[in-house]
Amino acid sequence: MFASAHRSPHLSGVKEADWTHKLGDVEFVEVVKRFDFIPEEALGNSELLKLVLPAFKADMCLHETYVYGSSKDKVLCPVVGFAGDSDYVTPADMHAWKDVTVASFETQVFEGGHFYTSSKESKGPFLESLV
Repeated sequence: MFASAHRSPHLSGVKEADWTHKLGDVEFVEVVKRFDFIPEEALGNSELLKLVLPAFKADMCLHETYVYGSSKDKVLCPVVGFAGDSDYVTPADMHAWKDVTVASFETQVFEGGHFYTSSKESKGPFLESLV
């Protein structure tokens, strides 16, 4: 199983007072700009932003409302955690995925932020790590 740029499920969860997915579009964009969630190409193109915003809000809804079942709920397969070295989700956050598997675990860190897979420096090494 691959986990990328997201904290382990047993560490996830956001207080309802901090939920962003229920904000209006303008407010939502202002909040998530701080986290570099939305690529610059989308932010600068209002038509594209209208198309992708529902998907970003749905992603945030899953992130903000997910409740981890139990510390006994572990996956049986190996887990690889991928992280960008300048993302707000740190390599240490990714390393916590080891706690949700009974199999092997490894972390791989790439150059870049939350969208490290888009950077020229990381795209090739990231794709190579998948094969």
